[in-house]
Amino acid sequence: MTGSRRTWIFAPALTIALCGCGESDPRGRQTISGTVTLNGQPLDNGAISFEPLDANTGIGAGANITDGSYTVPREQGLPPGEYVVRITSADSAQAEPVEEMPGEAPKTLAKERIPPDWNVQSTHKIQVTIEGDNLHSFDVR
Repeated sequence: MTGSRRTWIFAPALTIALCGCGESDPRGRQTISGTVTLNGQPLDNGAISFEPLDANTGIGAGANITDGSYTVPREQGLPPGEYVVRITSADSAQAEPVEEMPGEAPKTLAKERIPPDWNVQSTHKIQVTIEGDNLHSFDVR
């Protein structure tokens, strides 16, 4: 094999190897996970969301909470920065009637189990970093 022919064979392989090791997400998204308890017990079901404090990042994320745990995978994760945490969990056992239009079937709306200071009025924050596990656990009372 001539020298120039070897270059044509090895150059693409080297380029693929070097590019494959780089960060594929230019935003630097990170996996976020943790636990959520309600009054000291794992939250059986609910949802958690993270809203960026810096509007320039413009990326929020969320996940379902199941048996007290949640995970936002890296592909849908958060770039480094500070985020407001919001947690919700409906209690269908305490559903409240909703006004209906004449002729409509009666409807109910499940009551929110999480206090407003953890959802609509939340001031709870997390910091997402490039280093570390980004484990964030919350004890809602």
